[in-house]
Amino acid sequence: MNIKTKEIKTEDVSQVEKKIIAEIDFDYYKGELEKTYRDVIKNVAIKGFRPGKAPRSMVEKLYGEAIKEEVLHKIEKEFIDEYLKENSLEVVSPVRPEHILGENNLRFEYTFEVKPVIAPSNYRGIEVKGKKVEVSEEDVNNVIADIIERYANPKPASREIVEKGDLLKITITSHPEPKMVNRPLYIELNEKKTKQFIVDALIGKRLNEEVEVKTDENSEEKMKIRIDEIKVIEKPELNDEFVKKNLQMDSVDALKKDINQRIRERKENEEKAERFEHIIKEIITRNPFPVPPSMVERAVEGYVHDMEHSSKRKFSKEEHDTIANSSRENITYEIQKYLILEAIGKLEGIDITDEDLEAYFKKISDESGENVIKVKAYYEKNNLMDELKENLRFDKIKDFIINESKITIE
Repeated sequence: MNIKTKEIKTEDVSQVEKKIIAEIDFDYYKGELEKTYRDVIKNVAIKGFRPGKAPRSMVEKLYGEAIKEEVLHKIEKEFIDEYLKENSLEVVSPVRPEHILGENNLRFEYTFEVKPVIAPSNYRGIEVKGKKVEVSEEDVNNVIADIIERYANPKPASREIVEKGDLLKITITSHPEPKMVNRPLYIELNEKKTKQFIVDALIGKRLNEEVEVKTDENSEEKMKIRIDEIKVIEKPELNDEFVKKNLQMDSVDALKKDINQRIRERKENEEKAERFEHIIKEIITRNPFPVPPSMVERAVEGYVHDMEHSSKRKFSKEEHDTIANSSRENITYEIQKYLILEAIGKLEGIDITDEDLEAYFKKISDESGENVIKVKAYYEKNNLMDELKENLRFDKIKDFIINESKITIE
């Protein structure tokens, strides 16, 4: 260590908070003070004196306190930076420094939070129940129905009576909220796209008819809707020609097989995620540890900020506190997961290899159709490699934990 000290004491305020007390060699402090004075005298411009010729007493009178604070801050920062590096401490909060300067002594006190020391154990062989993944014909047909709907083509109806499934252009002619009046809207009359009570109110009505409906299913307030246009949604027939032209697949059977595989992968991933949550909760129960408050509060503030950004407005203090308080427990749990996974990964020596990265880039290339070299270049160009490695490493740790568990398929 470059900073000369007489004594360094470390106090564990808690499992995640430390206090460092450093007694600095006073001669070292005085030497640094003298060097700073010489530099200032050499360069300072004081009226009535040529540069470098101002008397020390004048410089002390004008700049003494500022010079002293500068030297104290310099030693204070250099010491803690070196100390943290030499002792490999992972600080997770701002370092709160304080100095006590006497006539012949100088002491620094630093308080800060660190990651808890976790020595994970009993994380192998955890019993967990799994579900057999099955894909039904209905699952596949629902996806096909969504595909067909994307290629549907609305055309003007030859009738004037509204039927279920129609696409209507409507205008709200009366509403308790004035800003809603005279707003043209398109609504599709099916329960997936439009609330059922509105669908029921409009079926059987005529073109240009004005219909009174509730503003909400459980509200007593009413609004009036005028039916301006009625369109029939024509859906294409599902056949090999449609599949080849629009989906670049050889046949309907090939499409169904592909959909089945994708649904199976999604369900397997969901089932795997459920198993992981059960396992990780049990591991945390077996390995309790405190979470540094600063990590929680920083994450909570980040979450609230993201919510503000997505809503495009600044929250009031009451809204901020409500969101922060309601999210704190779940955020604390997410940090617990991160810390215990990190500890297990270190203990097991789990890391990402070049082969892991190449396999990931190939997977993305296969899914997107983009050249694997371009995929890799994208991550490098946008400085995403470190984040990718970290995400892949944690995925690898999760897989390790799941593979080490005892799964019973129900």
